[in-house]
Amino acid sequence: MIGGAHPRQRLLGPHGYCRVAVCQCRPAVNARVRRLTPMRRLGSVAVALAALCAPATALGGTFAPSPTTGNPKGVKLAHEVMRAFGRIPAFDQSEQHFFQIKYESKTHRFAYRFGKTHRAGFMWTTEKATIRIHRDHVLWWQDTLTPVSGHRSPVMIVVNKDGRYTAFGTPAHHSCFTKLPRMSTLPYRYGGLGYSIGGRMGKPQRHSKTVALPYAYRWEQHLTANETDTIWRATKLVLSARVAITHHSGSQALAFSFGNSYPRRTPRPPAVNLCGG
Repeated sequence: MIGGAHPRQRLLGPHGYCRVAVCQCRPAVNARVRRLTPMRRLGSVAVALAALCAPATALGGTFAPSPTTGNPKGVKLAHEVMRAFGRIPAFDQSEQHFFQIKYESKTHRFAYRFGKTHRAGFMWTTEKATIRIHRDHVLWWQDTLTPVSGHRSPVMIVVNKDGRYTAFGTPAHHSCFTKLPRMSTLPYRYGGLGYSIGGRMGKPQRHSKTVALPYAYRWEQHLTANETDTIWRATKLVLSARVAITHHSGSQALAFSFGNSYPRRTPRPPAVNLCGG
């Protein structure tokens, strides 16, 4: 799935452990915050409490991808996909049920989780991300997390060569940015893989213009991810994917999906205006 090993990527042997990080950023006045709800103004005093777990295939290059084994045709196709991502400058990604977010207005903090089962008090989000890559290595990543319920402000995350940042709002209208702590975990990092496929490949299922590639990989220590990528045959780029995370008993722990699109023009990097700067 998402960049690196989810194309986001794997921990623990091929993939997964969780890490918790807490940070409180100093308050600051932000003249750029206009017409924002009281919760959106928290962007100027944003605090990230992160309990994160990095998954597998679509994760953005934070960890080394799993070995590619299994069906020979599936292995060949996986390598072709990786070469295709090495030739493009960027991709956009939309995703559901991967990130969760929780607002803590009294303490001016928010918390986020990804690649985990739902936790009480957290809300699922939809993601709209742009990943700028060079030879499939991340130059910058911008993600907007929008809660699927309620009227809470979206949260933006930006990763670039200078650091990792967060703000309340959207790319068109947002608060100033605050830095995330170094110990917090994110699915992408500067210089990491933008997209990768790894695990045990199944037999590709060919259609007129696309091919479906099923494969499985470990997700944390006691879970298994079963992913099916839909790949455009002409370009070998991934169009969409469905991921089901299961226990060893076979019961489902988590399911999410994502879609990729490919901009015709190289996107401009996001401007990061720090609070108090």
